[in-house]
Amino acid sequence: SEINGDQQINSIIKNRINFLKKNQNEYELSLITKKEKKIISKDSKGDPATFELLININYIVKKSDKTIIKKDIKRKITYNNITDKFELENYEKNIIENLSEVLSDSIISSISEINK
Repeated sequence: SEINGDQQINSIIKNRINFLKKNQNEYELSLITKKEKKIISKDSKGDPATFELLININYIVKKSDKTIIKKDIKRKITYNNITDKFELENYEKNIIENLSEVLSDSIISSISEINK
């Protein structure tokens, strides 16, 4: 398995996809994760009011060096700024965790479809 990109996202995905280790000889998973945070709107003072967080994952599943799945999946969420920076940071960590779990489930689902 080769995993590159955002450490937090990769860690969550690795933990959720551990079932693949049982089939290590069978499938090889490579993925690249990317996280983007954008300011969507600003308040009257010019400070950020709304953010958008996008997580993008490119992944390839191979079996015996043959590519079986090659996909690009994305999830994004828009949320309001929080004046307390510590609270904002924790809120963003939760968002990243939730989006990463949803994306992990998509990857797991697509791999389990192979065996049907």
